[in-house]
Amino acid sequence: VAESARALTAFLQSKGYFDARVTWTRERFERFDRVIFRIEQGGYSDEVFVRCCTRSLNHRSWSRLASS
Repeated sequence: VAESARALTAFLQSKGYFDARVTWTRERFERFDRVIFRIEQGGYSDEVFVRCCTRSLNHRSWSRLASS
């Protein structure tokens, strides 16, 4: 169930909802379990800001990438 919540979060983030959060609860019954996912999609962004991974003399820069 936790892996499914992580997959839902990753999916939403891939669609531009970078603040998305997915939590879940499980109710156990005699014959079955009920799993409820709570999805907070957060704000949508069509631009992505990423920190540049290369370092040159401790220089850090930010790059703006358009999402596809």
